Amino acid sequence: MPLQLQAVIVSGAKPIPRNVSFMLERVDQGRRETVANLTGGVANVDVKPGRYRLTTAYGATVIEEDLDVRSAKDLPHEVNLNAGEIGLNMIPHVGGKPLQTPIDWQILSYRKNYQGKRDVIFSANAAETEVVLPAGWYMVHAQQKGGKLRKHVIEVTAGTRYNYTLVRD
Repeated sequence: MPLQLQAVIVSGAKPIPRNVSFMLERVDQGRRETVANLTGGVANVDVKPGRYRLTTAYGATVIEEDLDVRSAKDLPHEVNLNAGEIGLNMIPHVGGKPLQTPIDWQILSYRKNYQGKRDVIFSANAAETEVVLPAGWYMVHAQQKGGKLRKHVIEVTAGTRYNYTLVRD
């Protein structure tokens, strides 16, 4: 049976046109067998009826879900990422233009893990960066080489893009 996979940033949105990764595994008696690794916007794969584990990745958003394919009425399948997009840059001072030199960016979980630390969700070394994240709260750390570490709490709302500008000084 032809299975069509597509992802949306939020329920009701248009399918994401590119850069989505799908990994489909057949699950049988606790064992997993990879059926397909696909990249693009809409992905098509032939499957047999059965149980599958689908992992969908876009930006820093990863969704895992179980599929039970029994008949053609179970197809196509849409993955709701429930995610938003953020853009980050830094200015030297209030009213300044965005810095063009590399900045070490880290996006960390807002909640601390069992060791009392925040998990790194995304990192980049660039003057500006953007990423797709699951809806929620995050801590941003930004540091220019030799400069002070700047911290900022951000919110990501599903289906929305936010641009955050941090002030270096």
